[in-house]
Amino acid sequence: MNWRQLKVTTYEKVPTHIQNDIDLIYLEASSNNPNYSKGELKEPIIGTTVVYEDKLLVGVSSILMRDIYNIPRIMNRYYYNDGSRGMIPKNFTGKIRGTSVEMIDQQVDLVFKLGYDGAFTSREKFKGYERFFTGIKETSEYNWETDYEKRYCVNYNSQNDNNWQLIMWTGKKYEHSKIKEGRPGISEEILLWRNRPINTRGYRYDYNRRLWGIRSARPLRNPRSPNRRTF
Repeated sequence: MNWRQLKVTTYEKVPTHIQNDIDLIYLEASSNNPNYSKGELKEPIIGTTVVYEDKLLVGVSSILMRDIYNIPRIMNRYYYNDGSRGMIPKNFTGKIRGTSVEMIDQQVDLVFKLGYDGAFTSREKFKGYERFFTGIKETSEYNWETDYEKRYCVNYNSQNDNNWQLIMWTGKKYEHSKIKEGRPGISEEILLWRNRPINTRGYRYDYNRRLWGIRSARPLRNPRSPNRRTF
């Protein structure tokens, strides 16, 4: 099914009947990953996005605003029920899942509507991060930045290495309230990023030699927003 036939909707306050569907899909997800258990989901959520195929909920993610953040984290607790939790589908063809990009844009829309100056998302693993970032750069209506040289603490416990992640942001850059600076990334990751080859057209490739850097413009839904693309 073409992703445009699916319905993607973002709520500041989720209707009860939709929340019931969300509870069920997270219960399904928690059987494979404890991050989706009820205890882990008790977080300060300021928005939720759902994806429906007809009347069936197939995807969900939320907007998280912890008191240690200066801007909200989007795509929190992302889950898609086709067996692939990631935003890059199994049949990867050069971009991330279309519904994921629509989720991202809708969540950033809400973040700015609520008065925040930016939004960020993060990933723990370097593998696939370049494809993830490039897919968003190619298709999102917002301008995104990243820092491949550093990892940033995105949780309360800075002693846990898993809480130091690669980030990408739009608008104001992410900062932890107590840990202002990122720490150097893993040297192997940085080396792979710095040494990725460049083809004759000037576009960079990632370490898996997939095309990196081509962007395609989409019509702006809100051209008055200062952070929207202008090309």
